[in-house]
Amino acid sequence: MPGEPGGGGVKKKRRVRSFFWKTIPEDQVRGRSNLWTQAGVQQHYQIDVQTIEELFGQNAKATPTKGAGPRSSFREAKEEVTILDSKRGMNMGIFLKQFRR
Repeated sequence: MPGEPGGGGVKKKRRVRSFFWKTIPEDQVRGRSNLWTQAGVQQHYQIDVQTIEELFGQNAKATPTKGAGPRSSFREAKEEVTILDSKRGMNMGIFLKQFRR
């Protein structure tokens, strides 16, 4: 029975960053040849969820330190390094959305 003490239970998953994208109307995708329909026919892809959670997982909310205000968080945001450009990131988000359940 899940949830019993000492029973192993289900491991709690880390929260992952959200991807922001515009949805494509279903009638423009369904029944047409595109990346998603070809990928399903060609191969079965295995997604390494653990690696994705390690790379994109968010840390639990920490309590704000004394004297930390809106300005300090703004300075931290300036030092953020992006690996993917916005268009590539958006495309990755569209791809990963099919695995969200």
